[in-house]
Amino acid sequence: MEEIQNRRGLIDQIAYRALCGNLGLFTGTGFSIAMNSDACSFEELVKKIYNCDESDSKDIPKKFMGHSFPQMVEKIEKEKGREKVLDVVEQSCSLNVDESFLHEMKEYISTINPQWVITTNYDLIMEQLIDNSRTIGPYNPFSIQEGMTTIFHMHGHIRDSQNIVVSEKDYVDLLKVDDYRQMKLSSSLAESSVIFMGYSLGDINVRAALNRAQTYNLKACDEFEKKYPKIYVQAEYDSQSFDDADDEVLYDENVNLYTLKIKDIKRFLKETSYKVKEYDAVYKQYVADIEEIKNKGYLKSEKSYRKKVIESLNGAPPKYLNEVSDIFREVLVDIWKSSYANGAFEEYNYFVQVALDLLQDEVILSMKPSLLYEIMRKLNSLGGMYDPNRRYRGGAWNASVYWKENKGLINMKVKKEMECIAMTNHYYSYLNNLV
Repeated sequence: MEEIQNRRGLIDQIAYRALCGNLGLFTGTGFSIAMNSDACSFEELVKKIYNCDESDSKDIPKKFMGHSFPQMVEKIEKEKGREKVLDVVEQSCSLNVDESFLHEMKEYISTINPQWVITTNYDLIMEQLIDNSRTIGPYNPFSIQEGMTTIFHMHGHIRDSQNIVVSEKDYVDLLKVDDYRQMKLSSSLAESSVIFMGYSLGDINVRAALNRAQTYNLKACDEFEKKYPKIYVQAEYDSQSFDDADDEVLYDENVNLYTLKIKDIKRFLKETSYKVKEYDAVYKQYVADIEEIKNKGYLKSEKSYRKKVIESLNGAPPKYLNEVSDIFREVLVDIWKSSYANGAFEEYNYFVQVALDLLQDEVILSMKPSLLYEIMRKLNSLGGMYDPNRRYRGGAWNASVYWKENKGLINMKVKKEMECIAMTNHYYSYLNNLV
């Protein structure tokens, strides 16, 4: 992957991974504040908790100096009771998204289409931005459901306030080595590219989660993952940011984290969503062009068209790669059906030519396995008619000649898998004559 140096390049990379369907969002307090100015920081929330039974709002007394905010909450709980603390949390975090940009924000998030959202916020702001979402609390199994975005409130949420993480005791329980929330957070970060929004650069939630994610020994197992590895991006609020395409991107190689200073989170999401749309339009047109080439018969009869399409597949997002897999499979099935006609021996030759072009490129191993297995099944049938010594004409003679002259071009990794398929499946015995 090329080095990311500026905002423009970073948004390009985020958008591409969103299009690949492997992007998650990790949101903190700053995100809620950007969506509703009435949202409060943890410090402001602690102040509200302290003043919950007072007529006038007072500063937190000096007796709490030197204590962390969770420690302060624990002391207040002992004085005023847990229920009062939770009441304040519910009242302070029952927030709605500003109507002036609700529709726009929903469109941006919908276009980016995060696979999941993990948040330390108690509010349900993200649920208002994602229509097809599923809210789960800190003790619910975190699972992905098709057509739904799972929103995991790892510190709890206002509809299940008894499980809210707010006091020091709550945080101590959360930081246990075998705590499900922490394990799920770290595994999710290890599995996906992630945008962090609403956290400061040194936020303990971000640093701890990323460091834990590095402990997983996950290695890229295919060429696509090697070319487009996971990235972590922190969109950090900075009132002095220019929000310019050439803004510098900071990189921390210790946790593979890119940090971009932003002034307007809405603008950042807008730019990202527009880039996703742009990429999506390009690839949809790309698939449509291949479909048109297929309908004109060029994928069957024109090697130059076919080779150009196959070469262009390297780096295509998986979902579009799958669509092209289906197109090539349709071509092969149609050719095979054409061979049923009396005297249509040349169709076997077309089949072998298309199959060999696909087998020469390692990209077929990133396509749907059904494509390769379709080729193998049909080649097995041809194997029964294969005449390597050209002792007689007719049947698949031309196909036999073409195969013998070109099979040495098959990619070595592809050839190895073909050999394994031939050996493993006894009903592919004729393949041994070919491979």
